[in-house]
Amino acid sequence: MKERDNQILAKLREDSRKSLSEIGKELGMPTSTVFDRVNSLKKQGLITKCTALMDYSKAGYNYVVNLVLRVDSQDKQSLKAFLLEQQNVNNLYEANDGYVFLLDTIHNNMKDYVMFRELLKSRFKLKELHENIILEDLKREAFINNPD
Repeated sequence: MKERDNQILAKLREDSRKSLSEIGKELGMPTSTVFDRVNSLKKQGLITKCTALMDYSKAGYNYVVNLVLRVDSQDKQSLKAFLLEQQNVNNLYEANDGYVFLLDTIHNNMKDYVMFRELLKSRFKLKELHENIILEDLKREAFINNPD
């Protein structure tokens, strides 16, 4: 990737609502160049979505849990479909041998989380369930490709 693309991506990751003309001024590039590069990055699939990062606790969601689930092969597709439909599942990843899911869930409180966990346990034969309660969001979505 070209250095100017890295610079543009870094600015968009800092604030995706920043105008292309502002980015151009900050980087000393014409707005038209920034526009063309952003469109090219979208076409290449490097920019897939522009979104806002949220402070969940300020919205009343005070219980964030990271889960690791391992399931038998026969339950994989049904568990995957179930997790994809759950509104409190914020991030979902399939990992390792294909029968492991990593997910971040967001809940108003511990009671809501426990209800979600019990629903998982009652509907699926989980081989493993590891829970990590997130106490503080220290760093998120901060990677920037910075070649030396």
